[in-house]
Amino acid sequence: MPNPEIQKTTLSTVTKAEWKFLLLVLLLGVVVRFVYLSHSAVEHFDEGVYASNILYETGGYPSLYLYAPPLFPFLVEVAQIFLQPTNLGAMFVSLLAGCGTILLVWHVGRRWFGSECGIAAATLAAFSDFHILYSRMVLTDVLFCFCLLLAVWLIWETFRKADYLFAAFAGVATGLAWATKYNGWLALAIGISGLIAWGITTGASVKVFKRNILLWLILTIVAATVWSPVLFGLPEPGYSAVSDNHSKYIVGFSGWWESALRQYRNHRFLDGWLSCIGLGVALLFAQCLRDIHQKTILSDFTWNGFASFFVKRLQLPFALTGIAIYIGSTSLLFLLSLFGLFLNSVTLWKSRHSIKMSETAWMRALAFWLLAAWMIGLIIGTPLYTAYPRLTLPLLVSLWLGAGLLVSQYVQTFSKISSNEQTKQSLTMNSLASICTVVILVIAFPQLLEMRTPAWQKRTGLEQIAQKTIVQLQQEAKQQGFKPQEVILYVYAEPALFYHIKKEMLNTYPAGNIKQISFDLKRPEIPVFVIYGPHAKQSPQFQQEWEKEKIRFEMVQMHNYRPSDIVLLNQHDPVSITKKEEGIVEKVSLYQLKY
Repeated sequence: MPNPEIQKTTLSTVTKAEWKFLLLVLLLGVVVRFVYLSHSAVEHFDEGVYASNILYETGGYPSLYLYAPPLFPFLVEVAQIFLQPTNLGAMFVSLLAGCGTILLVWHVGRRWFGSECGIAAATLAAFSDFHILYSRMVLTDVLFCFCLLLAVWLIWETFRKADYLFAAFAGVATGLAWATKYNGWLALAIGISGLIAWGITTGASVKVFKRNILLWLILTIVAATVWSPVLFGLPEPGYSAVSDNHSKYIVGFSGWWESALRQYRNHRFLDGWLSCIGLGVALLFAQCLRDIHQKTILSDFTWNGFASFFVKRLQLPFALTGIAIYIGSTSLLFLLSLFGLFLNSVTLWKSRHSIKMSETAWMRALAFWLLAAWMIGLIIGTPLYTAYPRLTLPLLVSLWLGAGLLVSQYVQTFSKISSNEQTKQSLTMNSLASICTVVILVIAFPQLLEMRTPAWQKRTGLEQIAQKTIVQLQQEAKQQGFKPQEVILYVYAEPALFYHIKKEMLNTYPAGNIKQISFDLKRPEIPVFVIYGPHAKQSPQFQQEWEKEKIRFEMVQMHNYRPSDIVLLNQHDPVSITKKEEGIVEKVSLYQLKY
């Protein structure tokens, strides 16, 4: 039962207007994730690991557990059973999770902070270039963010309802996040941190606080139970191997600042016009929804004040878009979210001794502290690791909700100001605001013309090389008097390349060691080839092996390969990428084993 000290209130129902806005936002979000899908292909190293899992006859990619827990690879495999081993089949799980995240962000935002927050946060998610890009990749991160958000919301519902069944649901969701990425326990950390901050700032009774601690312990036990098959299913030496592997990517506090700056540059480099426009659209949609709910959109409107009516509602959305273009959408999102956190923390601290707090206000305070724990924890924690761009996705989700909270508060204040009550001073301020907006747009417009949509960049370079390699191998087989299906190919350290070739050539195998590549003992005359690319060249082990063994091989073909930006950012600073006008070109080499 909810705390009897709290006055009962009910959350508002979803209006027809809100459903229409949600449908529009969802439709736009789905379109931008699926348009130009032919430009996307399995390319990233980890994408190749997860996508090619279905093509291994020996139970999956070698040491798959080091890359991720089994849930995501399993779902990708199931999707490809139904959709065939294709790029769409491999990406389908991420696409579905990406579109689902828009709906979930809306639901969580409105449950926590109201309908305007829900629509604003969902719009930010739908228009996010960063999230769109990863929704079109075969990586764990988008599904993980969906599960993490679901888990944190269910933790909040558990505390709100004081319900053991919801504690079980929250535990299952946390377990699923944990089975998607090894840091899925993050939901538990957010839950306990937010709960403690909430208890301190709202003056919750000891009885209520103890009850919520008990609920948290229950959902933790459920989460650990759901995750336990992953833990006990790890091969020897167990989780220590996973931990040792992850420790290679920790930079610690000594590397925190450089990692944070690198992540800033990553986001600035991957910024697109969709994200920048999305900030303005999020505010505009929230304003319109509030006006419709308050029935002020018609009462404020007069034909004489036609221009003033629209200028008042459009100038700040346009200004936000212009600022986002100039300083970066993620930077602006970050600042808005922190400002929203600051304002709300001050308000909550001032009202901490309030006795007659409604249940809605009480639970919104809990939601706020869960969000604050999420955001602050990841602001501190994310730069402790190597600056891979995808590591910032969980933080980005919290920023959508944080900015949505600020937008919601703004439009609620804005709606109280009637256009019929404007003073001479307010008209002057509106005029100045309009002038500032125009100046911002004029400054930002040249940058807008240069902006692109990173998610729609072609990532098919490796797939095209795979197709050319297959043609070359068919020609080599014919020239040497063999059938194409008899040729044997080993792929070294390029799982994405392996994926594209293996779909067409059955006799394709991963190579873990150059020394092990040899002729078939039963038919030694059959041609044997090996292909390797940039990942092999980055491996000291390969370099040592190749120096000793290359005399046994003969060059057949070499391809220039220009990796997509998102792949390059794993190894290169954005500054070094932009300095090279022709782009960073890698080599993919095909050799034949001498007979």
